[in-house]
Amino acid sequence: MYEEVQIRHLTHYYYDRLTTLGPQSIRLNPSRYHPIEINNFSISINPKPSSLEWFNDIYDNSIASAIFDSSTTELHIEVNLTARLRPLNIINFELPSTYQKYPFFYPSNERKEILTFLGNPEPTFLFEEFVNNIETFNKPTIELIADINKYVHQHLTYIKRKEPGIYSPEETLNLRSGSCRDFAWLLVNIFRKLGIASRFVSGYSIIADEVDLHAWCEVYLPNKGWVGLDATNGLFCTQFYIPLAAAPYPSATAPIEGLISSCHSEFYVEMYVERVI
Repeated sequence: MYEEVQIRHLTHYYYDRLTTLGPQSIRLNPSRYHPIEINNFSISINPKPSSLEWFNDIYDNSIASAIFDSSTTELHIEVNLTARLRPLNIINFELPSTYQKYPFFYPSNERKEILTFLGNPEPTFLFEEFVNNIETFNKPTIELIADINKYVHQHLTYIKRKEPGIYSPEETLNLRSGSCRDFAWLLVNIFRKLGIASRFVSGYSIIADEVDLHAWCEVYLPNKGWVGLDATNGLFCTQFYIPLAAAPYPSATAPIEGLISSCHSEFYVEMYVERVI
């Protein structure tokens, strides 16, 4: 059964002086992959850019590149979209026998495609200790990824923080707390340490009648594809997670980024969701 939701997302920037805007990269166009069907997507930018061009980056994320000719004291971006969502089979799925238990090895043809989502993270003390405490050998693969997600959720405290940037895994473990983006990046690094391809995802999360910008981790499982995990609640991602961008590193998923001339800036965000069906 499908469910349809309408999302309205407004981002407001205010500058304390006339400011020159460099090219702005806007990643607010949801990824077009099953089971999400996006309809009626629109974006409005004020002041109106002299040029607005869309392209897909190397990770197949849809990006709008906005160019501005005039200086401004404000920048407003509004996105409206309708998303048709179908329930995901997030627990009751089986993998081919070769991949049902950890450790497993990706087939050579797939390994070439996912190589950028593998690699050894920096071997810092707290990170190595944390990973070493996770029981992994000869464990069912699906049970393993679920347990790691829960392990992070249970051992760290989730906080909301407004300052920019993402903590390194070592910083998150030292503080024993972090935001959704810190948890997601820690999870990505844990899975890569174990040889499981993973990527950082930013997007919308819908809970009840509220929508928010969120971050989570996806792992790649043979014959299944990318599977989302949200360490802030220790659960698999459902259809109510709508990805905007996915990449090997968080810096390639920022919803809005670009250079501006020297100024003091403030911004705030408004987001609304309405369930249609």
